[in-house]
Amino acid sequence: MAINDGRQSILCNKIVLNPKKKVEIIEPNKGKIVNETKFEEIKRKKMQEIQNRRTNRNDGNSMQIRIGG
Repeated sequence: MAINDGRQSILCNKIVLNPKKKVEIIEPNKGKIVNETKFEEIKRKKMQEIQNRRTNRNDGNSMQIRIGG
């Protein structure tokens, strides 16, 4: 997993959950099911929105990601 905000990058090569605590993964009960083609379209649009925000912001210290709104 990698995160990059344009100035700083964080790279994680291993994620370890606490093995002493049981982890329960709950299936989401909202949202909509989309096929791979639709998912790629949504992803492309969101990436374009992020790129547009990055080039339009003035302070260089903030990023906003809005999903579903």
